[in-house]
Amino acid sequence: MAHAPGKPRLLLVRLEAFGFAIGSVLFATGALTAQFAPDAAQSSNLQFMIGALFFTAAAAIQGWLAHKHQAAADGAWQVKKAIRNPDWLSSVVQFLGTLYFNAMTIRAFVEPFVSQHQANHAIWRPDMIGSSLFLISSIIAWSPMARQRRHSHVQRRSIWICQANLYGSIAFGVAALAGFYTVDGQLLNSAVANWATFAGGVFFFIGAVLLLPRWSQPLT
Repeated sequence: MAHAPGKPRLLLVRLEAFGFAIGSVLFATGALTAQFAPDAAQSSNLQFMIGALFFTAAAAIQGWLAHKHQAAADGAWQVKKAIRNPDWLSSVVQFLGTLYFNAMTIRAFVEPFVSQHQANHAIWRPDMIGSSLFLISSIIAWSPMARQRRHSHVQRRSIWICQANLYGSIAFGVAALAGFYTVDGQLLNSAVANWATFAGGVFFFIGAVLLLPRWSQPLT
């Protein structure tokens, strides 16, 4: 049975929100560990790796919902229609960003076990590719169509959700810039990278909590 684009399946939305919220908490706590216990690099990397997995699971649910919304509105799925659909396009770009973070966080966690690794490269931080994909997705998500389809169950919170996700993406971008290494192999600014990653996690957490349907709403 097709669902109208303005009526998301609230159980899946709830799972999506929980996935983003848990992933955000893990990114934030991983950044705190990196800041206050830099010798515990593998602990930070484990938190980032698991956080990225939760982000990917949530982004996959978001993409599936975008697909169902489009099918309900336009009938059979078509590439041309999908590309012009900001809800679907934003979801796909974000999903690709989470996959990239998956690859990089897993690499950061596994690499010390298989090769000699310099200490200042041991802790994962957001990079420009993943952060750029998140930022592009957040900008596309401001489209009225995307907001109506994603946030019809929390219309009054829609603008706050978009703002929180945009600020989170910008914070990850700042972390990526601060995470560059100079020609002598030194991190440009580890404190800025860590605190910006923490801020990004907090903003994404806020966006996820705001996305949650009210508990009184039926899960249909």
